[in-house]
Amino acid sequence: MIGRIPTLLAAGLVAGGALAPAGAQNCGLSPPQQSYIQRALAPSFASIAGLGGTTQDFGPCATMASVPVTPFPFPFTYFGQAETILRIQKNGFLHFTTFAGFPTTGNSTIPTATAPNDLVAPFWDVLVPAAGTGGVFHRTDGAAPNRIFTAEWKDMMILSGATPCFDNGSRLNFQAKLFEADGSVEFHYGPFNPGTVAASISATIGLENNAGAIGVDVTGFGALNAAFPATDLRFFPGAVSSVVQTYTVSTPPPSFSTIAGAPGATQVFFPPSGGTCFDDEAVSLGLTFPFSFWGEPKPAVQFSMNGIVAFDFSLGMPGAGNPNPAFPAPGTPNDWAAAWHDDLVADDPGATTGGWFLTSGPVGNRVLTMEWVNLSIFDPVTGVACTDTGDRINCQLEFHEAGNTVVCKYGTQLVGAGPNSATVAVENKFGTAAVDGTGNGTNNSSFPATDIVFTPCVPIGLVIPFGNGCPGSLGAPPSIGSSGGAPVIGNATFALTMSGGPPSSPANGLIIGASGSQWLVFNLPMSMGILGFPAACSLFASADIFSPPLFTTPGGAASLTLPIPNLPILIGGSAFAQFFSLTPVLAITNGAEVRIG
Repeated sequence: MIGRIPTLLAAGLVAGGALAPAGAQNCGLSPPQQSYIQRALAPSFASIAGLGGTTQDFGPCATMASVPVTPFPFPFTYFGQAETILRIQKNGFLHFTTFAGFPTTGNSTIPTATAPNDLVAPFWDVLVPAAGTGGVFHRTDGAAPNRIFTAEWKDMMILSGATPCFDNGSRLNFQAKLFEADGSVEFHYGPFNPGTVAASISATIGLENNAGAIGVDVTGFGALNAAFPATDLRFFPGAVSSVVQTYTVSTPPPSFSTIAGAPGATQVFFPPSGGTCFDDEAVSLGLTFPFSFWGEPKPAVQFSMNGIVAFDFSLGMPGAGNPNPAFPAPGTPNDWAAAWHDDLVADDPGATTGGWFLTSGPVGNRVLTMEWVNLSIFDPVTGVACTDTGDRINCQLEFHEAGNTVVCKYGTQLVGAGPNSATVAVENKFGTAAVDGTGNGTNNSSFPATDIVFTPCVPIGLVIPFGNGCPGSLGAPPSIGSSGGAPVIGNATFALTMSGGPPSSPANGLIIGASGSQWLVFNLPMSMGILGFPAACSLFASADIFSPPLFTTPGGAASLTLPIPNLPILIGGSAFAQFFSLTPVLAITNGAEVRIG
């Protein structure tokens, strides 16, 4: 049996099949924090509207913001906090606070400290129930301690038009479910029709704690979800260590080649016309290929005249970010990349002045290039955009499909009256982390002599613990860890370890599986109460194989060496593991995902 374990660890992986980008480093892990483990579920939407015992909270064309659910349906803990207040918001979310909001309250990214907080958002947007059939409903099913609370938004419309109930053809049907037994949350999605306002759908999907400091962004699209997720979703409470994204910086030889006037390139921020120059402009660009930034997929980006692009869409006509602020910082803009972030204007009359963008390359190696052409520094002395300082800025920023790299390239720079004081960097969406491409902060005055390449760290070669163990007859739950180096191919000494187990006991084992979301017909995590064990114990790994009995030390530790074959196809794959002990009551560790690097 023991000889099969390394084989399963290799063959049972969901192979990534791709090598890490050259120059990339492994990402780190955050300390565990009380959050939620996200799992996909097969679609199973079933409307509660019209069922006996269902309460209608909002009828067709309702404009009020929210209603309280009284009495509170059952004891429920959310992000580790016992909740006593529940409100259902018309705009596609429920929350555990007294904040009532308004019909026009727009959605925001998750997490954010701005109210509303403490929320469960299956599809938060500005909504109104359709005439005739629309409404918001809730009901509680089952008996203690296994009750289920369901909130349903039926035939909702995206608010548009001159009247609140203007019918634009949009119809959205979705639910949020709260489970008393284990504190989990589910989102279920039914019929979805964007109608004639598809471009106006911009929803938030996720969970957020009461301080707005911790959240689960389901898709990584923030407040820009335009469609339902492809599956239903389950969120299981547990301690979660998240991958800490970052970038490495490299400086290859310069390779700038202008796209201005090239076939397929589009010009924006046009040159001055009739004595009028242009300042503080931006355009939204849809990404036509998969691209991740700070580890999250991005559907679109805002391309600003000011030498910066932002995924939080906080730039543009208001001139946000001028002058370029210190970084990282929580104030807008966030979620940005900057080739030369300064206060720039288009006042050169040349035909190609302004901005250009072009998507090029074959599938798998596509590149979005954004170029700033002959832009000038805004004159801080006169304060007039059309006062030409004599500067000419020509540079590019590229997003690469292969490896999700960000590349800054530099053409000609004419230094005039200035002052030049630019930023070359990338910052995450929270404004809590940034990587400086030059080390000069906001004080770059002359172009780098090389390209600047930001390569994302790779979230592999990691052991990622998640979930909560249960103590059995021990004083506290045992925990899972690792030793012998990172889980990378060719590592013959990699081992999984247990600490806090029963002292000097032979009654221990290790479960290894290829899945952390499904075992046989069961969704994971799964309460072990189904198998006759304590209901507070959860199975986090598919039980594809069990180790032989493992002996603990007098200190309650155990270890099992799992050599990893030197097979490149395993890179990026994952296996899931969990230790258990008979104490004599079952004790079980938290789970761990082993991502092979």
